[in-house]
Amino acid sequence: MRSAKHECELPHTTRSMSMQSVKFKDGMVITADDLDTAMRYPLGVFQTLVRAYFGCGIVCGLEVRDPGDKDYKEVSDCPKLPTPNFIVCIAPGVALGCDGYPIELCAPIRLNLTPDLCCDPRPEKVLIAIRRRTSDDAPRQDCGGQGGNCGCGRNGNCGCGQSPSCQCTRVRDHAEVRVFNAPGPKGLCALPEPKISQQDGVAGNAAPERESKASVCDCLKVCSDCDACGESWILLGEVKIPKKAVGNETQAGISLLPHGRRQYVKPIQCACNETQRLKEVDDKRLEQYKAQQKAYLEQQAKLEDRLKLLEDKVNRPN
Repeated sequence: MRSAKHECELPHTTRSMSMQSVKFKDGMVITADDLDTAMRYPLGVFQTLVRAYFGCGIVCGLEVRDPGDKDYKEVSDCPKLPTPNFIVCIAPGVALGCDGYPIELCAPIRLNLTPDLCCDPRPEKVLIAIRRRTSDDAPRQDCGGQGGNCGCGRNGNCGCGQSPSCQCTRVRDHAEVRVFNAPGPKGLCALPEPKISQQDGVAGNAAPERESKASVCDCLKVCSDCDACGESWILLGEVKIPKKAVGNETQAGISLLPHGRRQYVKPIQCACNETQRLKEVDDKRLEQYKAQQKAYLEQQAKLEDRLKLLEDKVNRPN
């Protein structure tokens, strides 16, 4: 017979592996891997908190502009261009990837989206995205045997990490901007596709349904659904490329899609959603107030008409 104590036992505790730290001891021989692990632990804690609170998206800047627009403000790296054109300019700014690393674009850049004449069919829409890369995984030219500078401080046959006599010990962050054909890379950090109304075919609100119906408090408590293990691409903008013009390739230029799917970091996105919701509530209340005011004025006019009829009837001579 099983005892009551055994019948009421709680299930066994399960554990999951997470980050690693280093436990140093006196006299311990410290390796490069030990130092890397010790430095990665506080960074990993910070990344976990950043992903949970901020999610992924744009922090500030990184606007995609058409230099041919009337309200475009000319800058040194992106001068104003005549319309139509196939050039877009991206302003400096900061974004946050799904991996918890910041992505900083320090200067404006230009992208030439002129369609390839040999490309048929031509894509009707392209996406512009940005991600963080480091000097370790960024493309480079091997300087071994060329007498060039590999970036490690010495000239000559160093191979940049391939020779024990010369190793690169500094890692630099880069921002990579790339143009993709729709629908873009897997795991792209962006708002979902806007819903198309079946009645009139007009694009609706691009915000997720759970965010549009949830309060700002609920929005802030929702964990980000971005993939921290994949390539952390952040959508900057969508550009529509016109179909091939017959006999005139420059007849129409590109156009930025007005319903951009740019996603901002969670606090900004939640605040913007709440601001939009409050604006819609205020607009609805204003419409109701105007309707009530109109009904009141109509009723008042009817009463004045009836009062005038009564006065005329009283003052009418017998």
